[in-house]
Amino acid sequence: MDRRDFGRKVAVTQGDGERMDDLEQVKSVTGKGRRKALWLSAAFVAVLAAGATGYKITLERGVEKHITARGGTVGSVHVDYLGRFHLRDVMLPLKDGLSAKIAGIDGRPKFLFLNAELEIANLSAELAGYKIAVPRASVEQPNFDRQTVAEIFANKSSLSLPERIQRFQANRIFVPEVAMTKIVEGNEDRIVYRNIALEDIRDGRVARYSSSNASLDMHVAEATEDGKTKNARINGSFGAMTGKDLDVGYAARLYTQAAGPQDKQAKALYGPLSIKDVTQTIGEGSFQYDELRSNGLSIRMPAEPLLDTLDMLRSVKNPDELPAAERNAFYMKVLSLPDMIGPGDIQLLGLKVKVPGKDSGKQIDLDVERTSLHLNGREVNASLNGISMEEGDDHFRLAEASVSGFSWHPTMEGLKQLLVLNEDQAQEFAYSALLPEFGTFRLAGLDVDLPSGSADVDEIAAVDDEAAAPSETTSEDEATAAPAIDAPDPSDSSRNSDVAVEGADAGPEVSAAPVDADKDSSAIDDGADAAADVAAAEIADAASDQASDPDAVDGAGDDALPQTALNDDAGEVQASETMSTDIASLVPQRVKFSLKSYEAALSKPYNGIPTDIRIVYEDLSVPMPADAKDEAFEHLRKLGYDKLTLSAGVEGHWDEAGKSFVIKDISLGGEGMGSVSLSGVLAGVSNDLFSADTIRMQTAALGVTARELKLRIEDKGLFDKALTLYARQNDMTAEQARGMLVLVGSTMLQQFVADQPKLQSVAGAASTFLGRAGTFTLSVKSKDAAGIGAIELMTASDDPAGFLERLDIEAKAE
Repeated sequence: MDRRDFGRKVAVTQGDGERMDDLEQVKSVTGKGRRKALWLSAAFVAVLAAGATGYKITLERGVEKHITARGGTVGSVHVDYLGRFHLRDVMLPLKDGLSAKIAGIDGRPKFLFLNAELEIANLSAELAGYKIAVPRASVEQPNFDRQTVAEIFANKSSLSLPERIQRFQANRIFVPEVAMTKIVEGNEDRIVYRNIALEDIRDGRVARYSSSNASLDMHVAEATEDGKTKNARINGSFGAMTGKDLDVGYAARLYTQAAGPQDKQAKALYGPLSIKDVTQTIGEGSFQYDELRSNGLSIRMPAEPLLDTLDMLRSVKNPDELPAAERNAFYMKVLSLPDMIGPGDIQLLGLKVKVPGKDSGKQIDLDVERTSLHLNGREVNASLNGISMEEGDDHFRLAEASVSGFSWHPTMEGLKQLLVLNEDQAQEFAYSALLPEFGTFRLAGLDVDLPSGSADVDEIAAVDDEAAAPSETTSEDEATAAPAIDAPDPSDSSRNSDVAVEGADAGPEVSAAPVDADKDSSAIDDGADAAADVAAAEIADAASDQASDPDAVDGAGDDALPQTALNDDAGEVQASETMSTDIASLVPQRVKFSLKSYEAALSKPYNGIPTDIRIVYEDLSVPMPADAKDEAFEHLRKLGYDKLTLSAGVEGHWDEAGKSFVIKDISLGGEGMGSVSLSGVLAGVSNDLFSADTIRMQTAALGVTARELKLRIEDKGLFDKALTLYARQNDMTAEQARGMLVLVGSTMLQQFVADQPKLQSVAGAASTFLGRAGTFTLSVKSKDAAGIGAIELMTASDDPAGFLERLDIEAKAE
């Protein structure tokens, strides 16, 4: 071997030895570090284990103590080293001796980097008579740290119930099913909600909540045809329910707290809400609607906690038996409840109702496209749109029925005033002030086609038979009621002749007593009816005598009934039957009419009496069947009308400052006929006219005067149709008929105004209107701003010229 190679090997060997020494030194240092790290890790784990053990023991004792401190019980409490707790057989006491039982509660408070969680199994409770069962529920990421749990659940927490609710937060609460059952008279009612979810719960508010569907099975009392009731089942279901912005914290405030200085306005209790596909069946009937919808509801904080108010109201069985002060306080609390309501609404879309009809095999279908209710304190607005009710060929349709601006404000304020009055003061109270403000009621698109029913004909026939039947009178009544009509002797031809002549000229002679022409014509009618009754009674008596006397059949004896009387009696029976038949023929077989719109606005009440009035209807249309027997219909058909379409209106308002009432319009018009309208101003209309004192009201009425009146007549075809018909009936042309009408009318008008030059313009305009029917306008205005009173109008005939000088009269025809 080369010496040099040997030397190199020795050097390398020596170098490796040095490197080996360095490596051993490094290994020694590293081993010491690992041992330190290991001991540190072991110490950390030991600390954690000790902390977890302590936390476990503390939490177990704390949970059990917290439950038992509230009167509850728990079968077992177990907490693992990761902070998860497991409670079994938990009982929590509720109000009125009730309790909630939970088979298992599993969860974990927020611990280090671990989020809190909570799961509940088999919860059962009883509330408001319902047994509630929840098989499972879960809460995702609640803020259950130690401090929050203490603030929410601790007995010694200084937080109120609303504040505790506001402390709770969670991402989501999910309940797969909630079943509610109640036993009523041995029958079980059951409601089940499924897949309930509450999301984004912060500061006492639920941002979103939903339920996939629900079902119900309940028992109700159903009315029967004989007026009794029977037990019936309601089966129903709900589709998807969604809602937003449910403020649970504010709801707790409403029930447990009174309004504070900051609670001036109503606050939203819940936001938009929707429940779809609601269906229910009861017996043979059913109803459903596509959707229940709301934009939300706002509520005002009450002056006293709502729970206190409700408890007090429930505790009073008979308010009228309370002392006056307590009774008034009771009713004041009742009146305070509606004032809590702020803006809110509810809508039902696509309502469909089906019930059996009266006739076998028929069904009544009721559809309502939309039902809306809007509330704002004491004001109510409601509407029904798209109403349709049908049964076979019968139908009732209505495009709109609504009320707007209806307000209980006058009623509420009037009741508050009435409650503080004593009995004597209450007798002087204006009870008309309790009437609400009616607002505006509107109908539109009405179409009716229904059978008139046999009851209408039977009722009219019964009234007719009753009127035709002879009245029963005693002998004294017969002697004093009216002079008897002597039955004519068939053998006395001269007397028969006289009677015949008299009957032909004037009818039967009833009495020789003179008739006062100034008396109401009803007196003459009453006398005629009385005489007819007596005559019928005498004929009946004579017929009875003849039946009991055999000789009377052969015409023997002084009391024999004349044959003419028998003929008259038979004629009356036949006439009565004929009249009943005629009346039945007058009643239409079906009721048909339509209405474009109707509107009644009654507002600005004074002492409960509306002072702003508007009542109008447009295009009330009634068809006139070709076989109609009614005389008015027959005339209209002769004029060329196959239907009668009318429009009318009354509109006016009270000017309190000017003490006047403005008649904006009083009108009546017919399609293809024309119209008549009246407008004007009444003066001297003080607030006494709306007084609850009858004497003051009557006195004020005497002071009302007419300041200005305007009459407008417009022809749109009726005048020409009437002239054409008259001409056809009298074998002349329409122009000849018009010329004759103008001639006769002008002559009569000139005679009437001959001594009154101021009326010449009126007569000229009227003649022009008759000659070329268009529009006639007459305006009359008092020169005195005070107007013309009723007494002055009644005495105008004493001095017509002087009366006319007090007026500005203008007439024109166009």
